[in-house]
Amino acid sequence: MKRLIAALMVCTVFICCEYYLSVYMPRKKIDESVGKQSELFDKIRPDMDFVPKESDDTVGILTADKHTLSNEDESMRDLLAPCRSINNDVAAWIYIPGTNIDYPIMQTDNNDFYLHNGADGQYNYELGCPFLDYRCNRDFSGFNSIVYGHHMENQLMFADIVKYEDEAFMTDHQTGYLVIGTGVHTVRFFSYIKASSTSALYHTSIIKKDRADYLDLIFVSAEYTQDLTIDKLKSNDDVHLILLSTCTFEYNEARGILVGVIE
Repeated sequence: MKRLIAALMVCTVFICCEYYLSVYMPRKKIDESVGKQSELFDKIRPDMDFVPKESDDTVGILTADKHTLSNEDESMRDLLAPCRSINNDVAAWIYIPGTNIDYPIMQTDNNDFYLHNGADGQYNYELGCPFLDYRCNRDFSGFNSIVYGHHMENQLMFADIVKYEDEAFMTDHQTGYLVIGTGVHTVRFFSYIKASSTSALYHTSIIKKDRADYLDLIFVSAEYTQDLTIDKLKSNDDVHLILLSTCTFEYNEARGILVGVIE
């Protein structure tokens, strides 16, 4: 009987140790990483007092220099300087009021590194950090810019993107802000799409003659669209789209994509 009790005690200790190593320790490390990341973001987050006021003018169409910083305004010109002091891979900062999306956007020479590493370039237990597709223009001047982010628990990273499946949520959270080297740009979101990771929506370097087909694909694939019409987008040669993408788990390789226009 004593041997049985001893054996059970050893077994219990083993199970507890196994749980500690396989469950508690990773969870503890993840929680620590979330805390450290939050502290880092608090230090490098751009001053959102500089966010431009919303306007109904030319909604959905990028207007040149609408929020471009003047040469004299050095304080705003350096909005991303704190980010760059940590890591030169920072390309922008995305902020959507009323959501938890308030993150730097990184870019390197591949689409793998920031799946596993944080804004400081250090491994952060797979939290990763939102990043711009390496094939896209770093200054978001291309026709379409694709930004990826994990769908994490507790609404971290890009988890809030799936809330846009509800059109009413879009109505109340249609405006975002993108801080890039030239200043603060308003983003007008207008569509939510469910797609596969192999969708043609993830194509980059869309040449001018293919832009109409790409816009057709957005409108055909969309769960809904708001405010903008496809004709309005097609008629403007200076449209710059941003697509925020995350996993949605309905099926293997399922993705949710929030589409907006950078002004």
